[in-house]
Amino acid sequence: MVPVSSCGSQLRAENFGGGVTTSKAKKSSCPTGKYPDVGLARARDLHAAARSLLAAGTDPMADRKAKKNENNVDNKNSFQTIAKAWLAHWRVGKSKRHADTVERKMESDVLPALGARPIDKIEAPEVVKMIKANWSKFGVPDELFSPFAPTKSQRN
Repeated sequence: MVPVSSCGSQLRAENFGGGVTTSKAKKSSCPTGKYPDVGLARARDLHAAARSLLAAGTDPMADRKAKKNENNVDNKNSFQTIAKAWLAHWRVGKSKRHADTVERKMESDVLPALGARPIDKIEAPEVVKMIKANWSKFGVPDELFSPFAPTKSQRN
């Protein structure tokens, strides 16, 4: 099988791993599939579509990722939809400043990692990874996330 790439200014089929496309401005990779699976005519069509996106000022890979996310998100069951509904319910009786802070933290730290995912597809390791990434911003040591971390009384 020969990888085929179609973004940028060239259409290439190469004998080694992912294809590379080049343009004068920048180099990028936009693989379209492997040769027997994606025929030359289909690769040319995909290449033409990518070129038209580039001419319109749109990055073809960013466009592809956005479309993929749209297809993967079941809006009623996405983490973002449920989190927004929870926030609207939770906000009642809280100070505006506190509620706005929680919403801002959710939008900056949690939703980028989990927002588009269907709620029933989120696994515990994803949540732990997201928590670790966010706590490390504030200098919390990784040892506190260990299952064998000392308790509060053992640390003092």
